[in-house]
Amino acid sequence: MISGKFIKSSFLITLGNSLPLLSGIVLLPFYINVLSTEHFAELAIYISITFLLQLFFGFGLETYMSIIPIKFKGEPSVLQKGIGSLFTMTIVMGLILSLTALVTGNSIFNLIFNNNFHFFPFGFLSVITAFFNQFFKLHNNLLLAQQEVRKYFWANVINFFATLFISLIGLFIYQDSLWGPILGRFLSGFIIFILSFIGFKKHYPFSWQIPFLKDALSFSVPMFIFFIFNWAMNYYDRIIIENNMSLTELAVYDFATKCTLPLEFLQNGLFAAITPLIYKIWSEQNLKKSTPEVNRYFNGYTAVFLILIPLSCLVIPLLVPLVIYKEAYFESFKYIGLIAVGYSFKAYYFIYYAVVLYYHKTKVLPYVYLILASLQIGLMLISTQYFGLMGIIISTLIIKMIQPIVMYFFTRTEFEFSFNKLKIIYLPIIFTCVVLFTYHYTNMVSLYWIYGFQLLFVLTAIYLIYKNELIFVANKFLKKKH
Repeated sequence: MISGKFIKSSFLITLGNSLPLLSGIVLLPFYINVLSTEHFAELAIYISITFLLQLFFGFGLETYMSIIPIKFKGEPSVLQKGIGSLFTMTIVMGLILSLTALVTGNSIFNLIFNNNFHFFPFGFLSVITAFFNQFFKLHNNLLLAQQEVRKYFWANVINFFATLFISLIGLFIYQDSLWGPILGRFLSGFIIFILSFIGFKKHYPFSWQIPFLKDALSFSVPMFIFFIFNWAMNYYDRIIIENNMSLTELAVYDFATKCTLPLEFLQNGLFAAITPLIYKIWSEQNLKKSTPEVNRYFNGYTAVFLILIPLSCLVIPLLVPLVIYKEAYFESFKYIGLIAVGYSFKAYYFIYYAVVLYYHKTKVLPYVYLILASLQIGLMLISTQYFGLMGIIISTLIIKMIQPIVMYFFTRTEFEFSFNKLKIIYLPIIFTCVVLFTYHYTNMVSLYWIYGFQLLFVLTAIYLIYKNELIFVANKFLKKKH
């Protein structure tokens, strides 16, 4: 039986983990309404740079931090010096990379971007913010590994309110300037860095254990490479748009992708919820093949998000004008369906990803994402020249469709896969075709009619394809009532 303590801890972890996304959602209308479209686009680039540099400051060591309290449970001395070594290495990496950025940052910016972007001051502040955030993340992972759930939760609450209040104050002091949002992220980052540093120094000495660090890097480097390629797939599109299109188009695209982020958050959250149940089945039955019981989770997952995708596309144009008054951003409404439909293939991808995690085959992820990132960036660079923003969107959609196929080739020897292809593969493909077809009518017909038709199509298809499951669930529910 699941204990109340477990439920409470899970709730605090989930809530704490969602606060960074929530702060971004809360700040988004303020950024859009106060900043010009050009400044909003520039902010998107600087935030992307922060995410990239955060990976270099961390080198994937936060993933190792999650397992060492278990790995060295019976060796407190080794554990203490090991944790001290990880924090020391992060600080050393921070100093080296920050000084390197100080010297070379301007030249790198001139090489990558056009004249709209300058390394000083906002680029350099973004670099330092990345270091602060990574140190905080490392300390947070340690708190989770040690089951210090309350401390983890309150650390994220402090980060949430600090980011929110400082950003809003700065935004209204420096109106239509990047100083507000950049300083908001920088100063809130400094606050959480100080808190994390104090938490670290209270329990662990500065240390430099070479054997321990070698072991840590052998584990974390593959994850670091995976994170880099993952960043390229999620953020390099902004750089391509900045180099080939106007900043207004970049602002519209960035806003469109942000509108679909709640879908991704829900998908990852639901996957995190069902994987323990799936792993329990595999473990108890010692299975290395698919079962109808496990397949039901993925079938249901697909059905839920096939409905949520057009439903969210229908709701967003209704809700956004209530908090955002700049009509330039309403242009993004016609793109959200094309961006969101890629999420319909997530269950297909997770079927293989769950196997990678269960059998600890994470070393394949860098290879998978090297292939995918190379294909995606190549497609974007070519298609942008001919189709502009649509080239970026369609390239991303194609990669999301083939992502599960690439994962299959790296996992097929570990597991015997069998599932309902109609529900997992063909229905999402058919729905994607419907979305692509109806997109051509966005300038002729109201978007509400288009997204309404997509929702009606999905509901009809799910009823026809999932009819037996729906009847089974309904009968089960009715029996419980009586």
